[in-house]
This record gives sequence, C-alpha cells and structure tokens, in this order.
Amino acid sequence: LRVAQLQKLVALTAPGSVFNGEEFEITLHYENNTNQEFRNVRVRMDYPPIFRFVKSNITPDGTGNTLWTFTTLKAGERGDITIRGSALGPEQSFFSMTGELTSDFLGQTYTVSSQTASVNISQAPLSVRATINGAGPDYVARVADLLQYTISYRNNSNVTFQDLTVKARLTGELYDF
Repeated sequence: LRVAQLQKLVALTAPGSVFNGEEFEITLHYENNTNQEFRNVRVRMDYPPIFRFVKSNITPDGTGNTLWTFTTLKAGERGDITIRGSALGPEQSFFSMTGELTSDFLGQTYTVSSQTASVNISQAPLSVRATINGAGPDYVARVADLLQYTISYRNNSNVTFQDLTVKARLTGELYDF
C-alpha cells in the first residue's frame, strides 16, 4: 500500500448551507484506489445531535443509521452512500459531519481514511410564528376557552415577495368549530 493514496479513499460532499429543518443530501464516496483488497470494511458517519437521518440509498447496519459494512472492498472498487436528512439548530450556526472508512489489517482495525464537512444553517427567507391568545408556546387552553390565533410572518431577505398566501389548518379531536 502506498500511504499517499490512502488520503483519497473517502470523499464527503455536503451542501455549504441549508435552511433550518430542510432536507438535504450528503454523499459519502468511498474508493479502494490501491492494488490490495480491503477486508471487513466499515464506513461510518458521525452526525451531530441536531441531525435527523431520513434515509440512505444503501440500508445501514443495525441501529443508529451510522454504519455500513462490506465484507470486502476489492482493488479499484468504489461506491457512493447518499444520505438524506435534516438539521434543526440555531440559524447562522455551523455543524460538522465526519465520514470514516476503517478496515482490518493483520488482525487490527485501522482508520484508513476520513473526511469532515461543515454545513451552515442559513436564516430562512421567510419566518412564520403562531400564538394563541397572545401567549407563548406553553399556553394551555381549558375547556370552553375562546381561542384567538395570531399568525405573524416576516421577510428575512432582501427579496420582495409577491402574492403570498398564508394558510392555517386547525386539527385535532378537541377542536370544535
């Protein structure tokens, strides 16, 4: 094995920025660009607590949606794991994700390659907030209370929006029209 080649075995592609709660894709490209076969290969993703895994093109092993195991990775073999998820955190903050490829050599497990990607949570161009009876999110209504809903919205961008429609749907078994 040539050590200089090992740095390119994992490439992680993620968007530079996403909106809060918006689904996005991460692609983890893995490749064995050596002339040796790798055995017991594990590709692992390390997500921050604010990341919510939705799905991937290859089913992860076990629980946690962070591990993909391959019996062998032959010389020249390559592939992609595409992960879809979302992040919910403070706007204008950054979070990092790391992709790592490990393999067994001479009875030991070694990290062969890893890469980290940073993603910015951008401010949403439009923000919406709903309140009931002018109270905060902890308001608890009682039976027979008259409820007054207020929907507030704000343009956070420099773009002028036209012909916007705000719709609200009240649902629930205790809702009485």
